[in-house]
Amino acid sequence: MSKIMFVGDVHIKGVAPASRKETPEQYREVISNKIKSLETICERDNISNVIFLGDVYDNNTGINDELESDIWITLTDMRNKGIGIYSIIGNHDMYYNNEKDFKVTRLFKAFLGNIITHLDDLTIDGVHIKGIDFGKDFIQEETYCKYSIMVGHCFYENERFGGTGNGNLTDDKCNNLGYSAYVLGHDHSPYPTIKTSGYTIIRPGSLTRGTSKTCNLYRKINVAIFDTETLEWSETEVPSKPGNEVFLDKVIYNKSQTDDINLNNLIDELIVKKNPDFYDFLDENRESAKERFKELYPEIENILVNHCEALGIYRKVDNDN
Repeated sequence: MSKIMFVGDVHIKGVAPASRKETPEQYREVISNKIKSLETICERDNISNVIFLGDVYDNNTGINDELESDIWITLTDMRNKGIGIYSIIGNHDMYYNNEKDFKVTRLFKAFLGNIITHLDDLTIDGVHIKGIDFGKDFIQEETYCKYSIMVGHCFYENERFGGTGNGNLTDDKCNNLGYSAYVLGHDHSPYPTIKTSGYTIIRPGSLTRGTSKTCNLYRKINVAIFDTETLEWSETEVPSKPGNEVFLDKVIYNKSQTDDINLNNLIDELIVKKNPDFYDFLDENRESAKERFKELYPEIENILVNHCEALGIYRKVDNDN
């Protein structure tokens, strides 16, 4: 029997988010060390398989060959020790959800190089695991294993950000799909395990902390662990520094500072009234917005972009570059 580790969004990138203190070189070291920590936990706790919940990469932002080599060396070392490495495809793994360009992404290259295996159907010790890539239809469980797990890159019961389609699991969908458990990425916040009479929901949260919102300032970084013998779920902490050591002294994103920012109204104004392409408008007006919002601007832009992406609005990819 074995244990399986489930890892939330990593968002591998070569530059630190605007709310963090690190230089690009320091942040690349943070990312590399996070992956090395996973290897340490696997060896310590006898974990046989690691499954990433999508958004392994962050749109190729600032990634250099040295960072990618460090990560690939660690993952290859894990595979050589008999640890399986799997992942589904998240929205950021596809360059803003552009599926036709997936073959030029770093995750595809990791699949091609057998560094990471694309998770589709997998059975481990009588446990069936089904991977559902971002934006794909949920697949009903039709196997008769002792336990079944759906791995998805989507929200749970979150119509505001997840919508009503396949970006958002609901209680009814979970019951109808028929899996014993649903392990979900995409939502970076960690949540307590939800156990109902029909299924279990596991959302460990992202492996990295990209914004200085309250949950990132104080939360621990955890991965979810499933024991195929006992069929029990647990959490294991991944070493990380306290939030006040990695984030800028001024907490940009908190409720008191953003009470007057209505995301829906801003999206409507920017997209519908002024310009059909939100990202063009954002680029054209960045300097004036920085002057208006000052130190708040980087986090406001991050909130707006995340909100747009959750609604399925992505920056266009220039295929000529």
